[in-house]
Amino acid sequence: MPRNDIFPLTTLQHHSLQYWLQGLAENQPSSSNQSSLSLPFQRWFKFKEAFAPSLVIDCLRALNYRPTSCLDAFGGCGTTALTAQFLGIKPTLFEVNPFIADLAEAKLCAYDHLALETSFSEVRRNARSARLDDPIKFLGEAPRTFCQTRNTRRWLFSRSTLARILAYRQSIELLNDPPSKRLLKVLLGACLVSLSNVVVNGKGRKYRSGWEHRQSNPEDVDRLFGDAFRMAVSDTRVYSHRATTKYDIYRGSALSLINRIDPIDVAIFSPPYPNSFDYTDIYNIELWTLGYLRAKAEDRALRVSTLRSHVQVELEQRGTAPDSKALTTLVAKLKRARSKLWDPRIPEMVNGYFTDLSTLLDGLKAKLRPGGETFIIVGDSSYSGIVVNVGLILAETAASHGYQVVSSTLLRRMRKSAQQGGDFRLGEHVIRLRSPKRGFIPSCRSQVSS
Repeated sequence: MPRNDIFPLTTLQHHSLQYWLQGLAENQPSSSNQSSLSLPFQRWFKFKEAFAPSLVIDCLRALNYRPTSCLDAFGGCGTTALTAQFLGIKPTLFEVNPFIADLAEAKLCAYDHLALETSFSEVRRNARSARLDDPIKFLGEAPRTFCQTRNTRRWLFSRSTLARILAYRQSIELLNDPPSKRLLKVLLGACLVSLSNVVVNGKGRKYRSGWEHRQSNPEDVDRLFGDAFRMAVSDTRVYSHRATTKYDIYRGSALSLINRIDPIDVAIFSPPYPNSFDYTDIYNIELWTLGYLRAKAEDRALRVSTLRSHVQVELEQRGTAPDSKALTTLVAKLKRARSKLWDPRIPEMVNGYFTDLSTLLDGLKAKLRPGGETFIIVGDSSYSGIVVNVGLILAETAASHGYQVVSSTLLRRMRKSAQQGGDFRLGEHVIRLRSPKRGFIPSCRSQVSS
């Protein structure tokens, strides 16, 4: 729990935080979201690429000053922001994925519960009475496999199930209360994978075993959406007081928006790892079904705007590569092994990844209080036996921008992919940085060892 000298919590805040965290599963790494999947708010949507609230608290406890504001440059499902809010610290977050941004804000905002109940009743009534004879037209240019047709061998949703889902979506879009509208849309999204014929993991999605004989129906949509609503209402009622702490959320890339935020005291974030996964893919069921994406051009624009941690779209040239001897050596190795890599663009992807993070650190420097600290949770990757030592390269990059590298703490060892041998050689670290004092001129080369 936070120290009282750094976090003078009120009695209500202290007991509320303890009550919220009591459901944390034991014997799980704090860098994994597995321990917090049953916590209020966190249980609304299974967000795999997240860490536990306890990691945020550990970072904040390490400070020797009292922060009043906290930044998460890759907001995700809002773990950093929500934990900060419980502690009375104003959170600021960036999130480029519009569905995930709505998920995070739905956890942070305050609710008029009478308006919320009224909105839910209205949406449920309208959705049950609606008739959508051609649900496919509501999906825009989404992949044709989203809906069962005569010409599809596999599909995500039966025609009747998709029609009911889209009837809910249409009803929600007619609401006039923005918090209710946002929350109900998020909760509908949280039901989609369960209603579909697929399961989703960190590498994409695959069809369930025997999916042909397990088809959801409109009544399943009603039941799951109702269950999700009752759970969310319970959470927001019990913990309504923490929403008195205001927040700022920016929908878009931190690389282009960092200059817009107010000064902040501490930053805690975890960028996507350079593992070539395009996280847009993992959430494309929600993005297309809920109408966040309507055209293929919008899908591509979203992929391009994310951190360059994948090769699913052609990489754009932007920024200047950081001053890191380790990165220069790594990229040279990857280029020599290009013919052995599963995608020949991986050397450029890795270089672009650290260039993007360098751009972010440079922009963050002007927003972080003098002597303020940044905690970055990162994980290594490997290609054809060549390890991408993210912690070392990021530490060198930060030092070249004038940050003091306070520490690099190993959180756990991660298993490599089966193609890479499957052993536990990849590290996951917390890189702790201290911002330079104003007017500090960094040295040309950092003095960081692996």
